[in-house]
Amino acid sequence: GARRGGGGGGGGGDDAAAGDEPPGKRVKVESEYKEYRMFVQNMNFDTTAAQLEKHCLELLGGDASVGTVIECKLKYNKFAKRSSGNAFVTFDTAEARQRVKDKLNNTE
Repeated sequence: GARRGGGGGGGGGDDAAAGDEPPGKRVKVESEYKEYRMFVQNMNFDTTAAQLEKHCLELLGGDASVGTVIECKLKYNKFAKRSSGNAFVTFDTAEARQRVKDKLNNTE
């Protein structure tokens, strides 16, 4: 089916600019593509980010003029130690986001 997901996590690390921030405060950088982000929910818990990205690209039909996937970030349930079945997918154009949203919405 169209449900995809899995994986998760993210790396840490120190930024050179982090010394300018108060201790214990994380620096959050907003993507220039934030408005092209889409929330996907109710996915199979075993789906990986790579599978979700591949599926989104398939829904775009290989038409690079429409846009492409910039990032797939799965939400992770640290207590269950698995995917929460939710993800954020970021595209490089509004058209790509809308096309995938229209095709993915209410599918299995």
